[in-house]
Amino acid sequence: MLTYELKKERGLPLYEALYRCIRQDILTGKLAPGDKLPSKRALAAHLKVSQITVEGAYDQLLSEGYIRTRQRVGCFVEPLPQLLRAEPEIRAEPESRPFSGVDLTANVSPIVGTEKASRELVESLLEEYKKDPSGVWETEVFGKPLRELVRDEMGVKLTHLPDDVRMKLGQSLGKIINEGTGGMICILL
Repeated sequence: MLTYELKKERGLPLYEALYRCIRQDILTGKLAPGDKLPSKRALAAHLKVSQITVEGAYDQLLSEGYIRTRQRVGCFVEPLPQLLRAEPEIRAEPESRPFSGVDLTANVSPIVGTEKASRELVESLLEEYKKDPSGVWETEVFGKPLRELVRDEMGVKLTHLPDDVRMKLGQSLGKIINEGTGGMICILL
């Protein structure tokens, strides 16, 4: 039986945390192609979460092609494209540390699917940006507007910052917004 320690985090729905755990097990090979996942009811009981939580995680995995369902049989892990099997990762570290004691390194993993699909997604986002720079935020990515994906991920990142750093960040953003000093905010996707 799959066992995960799911912690309720502000800004991260429980189904999303479960989805990430199962996805990671699929990407690392802990769950192999053809493996049957536990039933929604059994996994919910085992993890002490609602069936809706498990259903949300399974639906996300299904929509991204990690699993397939067979009516009245269950959910099974799908084979991954060769590109995703190694789970390549890019690691970036800042040259300076503006907030002491805060880890600002970033890990970037590939988008689900083939390299061609990832390239097409980026090209469509760039094309949308050229047409309407503010409209790009409404572009659907994995069934959600890009605005929501970025907001959710930023919310998760912000909840992990120490309180004093969060306060300094709020003050800095307030100065940029209120004083209009031409400051710049950089968001890496």
